Amino acid sequence: MVGIGLVLNIIDLCAGIFVFACGLCWFIVNFSHFYFGSLIHSLFVCLFGLILILYVMFRPGIVLDNFGLLDNWLGYGCFILYCGVICWSGANIPVYIFGSLVVVLGFVYIVFHFIKKIEKPGPICGSKSQPSGNATQSTSSASKTAATPTTQGDPNTKSTEPMVQAVPVVQEETAIDTIPQSSPHSQPPIQIETAPENQPSFV
Repeated sequence: MVGIGLVLNIIDLCAGIFVFACGLCWFIVNFSHFYFGSLIHSLFVCLFGLILILYVMFRPGIVLDNFGLLDNWLGYGCFILYCGVICWSGANIPVYIFGSLVVVLGFVYIVFHFIKKIEKPGPICGSKSQPSGNATQSTSSASKTAATPTTQGDPNTKSTEPMVQAVPVVQEETAIDTIPQSSPHSQPPIQIETAPENQPSFV
């Protein structure tokens, strides 16, 4: 499978170089005559050829972020098919021949999508870059949240937190005996002695 992937990468690289070369040649020819529409067309052909070359060689993150259809055989085949069709604009027999080969290559990759027996090869240089976006961060955050167990609402789950019971505090009132204190300026009560009634009088 590694040998087939390398062969496919070499074929795709040749197709990308051909598309880029066609766009560059048309740009040089049309720039001398200053055909504005043809200049824009040739710039787009160069851009698509450059995208194909970068995808086959390095798979940079900027290409994966903006051209996600290249990650499957169906989108990849349609892209190569379109690149071959726009190469037919050049009035040259070799261009028609190579453009037709690129179109056939696009149809072959579309068939690979429905066969589902051939895996898409990786880049020639280095490993596949990960797309940089908010979706990756949100996916990792969601996985972390799903991995964290929650005990809320589960009656069979025992909580490990110590439970503190509120103990009522009873305040006891202490009765303080009040002892009347005598003032230092108060006078003692006057006692009046009365004579007994049965005592005889001496008159």
